[in-house]
Amino acid sequence: MKRGLFDKLITAKEFAQKLTDNGLTVSFLRRGKEAISLGKEAKPSISKLVTRSDDIQIDSVKESAKLKRDMKT
Repeated sequence: MKRGLFDKLITAKEFAQKLTDNGLTVSFLRRGKEAISLGKEAKPSISKLVTRSDDIQIDSVKESAKLKRDMKT
């Protein structure tokens, strides 16, 4: 079963909230550049409008898109 974007976003929000609750942060890097940060140290700005979460920060839209593409291959 293929999950939709909305389902994935809910899962990411829940995971990021649990990280924050436990004082943890996870950053996803692509070739040494930050793409996405989840958890306590995330400081969302415009990404908050998209994710509706204080615990998810999109550091670079460009690197995030490339990270997603890299993960598919």
